Amino acid sequence: MNIYRFIAQRTNQSARQKEGRVSFSDTVSRVAVVSIAIGLALIMIAFCTLDGFKESVKNRIFSFGGHILISKISSNQSLEETPLDTRRKFLDIYRQVPSIKHVQLYVQKAGVIKAKEEVLGVIFKGIGQDYHTADFVENMRE
Repeated sequence: MNIYRFIAQRTNQSARQKEGRVSFSDTVSRVAVVSIAIGLALIMIAFCTLDGFKESVKNRIFSFGGHILISKISSNQSLEETPLDTRRKFLDIYRQVPSIKHVQLYVQKAGVIKAKEEVLGVIFKGIGQDYHTADFVENMRE
């Protein structure tokens, strides 16, 4: 005989034998079922919330950084990349591709910000006047 079936039958029989009174095992079973139901509901809510936050963070990152970044190939391992020659025709070719929404030029420079007691490394991103700000303007703070 299966051990799980045996325990379930014994629990059920003891509750039936006491007709009219609620047995301890019946109370424990109800508490267990309710606890599992509440736990599953909370896990589902947590996963839905996490998925929403993940989408929000992903959209914020892509709104400022873009989906694809093209840089010049170099053996330089610093944060300051070698600039691309913007006079080349590849920029015009990319701008004509219908699936590309926007092509943007930018420059990066590493720097240090010093507060009262902290020193933080940062990367400054320089943008031109034609920078496409419509996607990330909702994330800007003053």
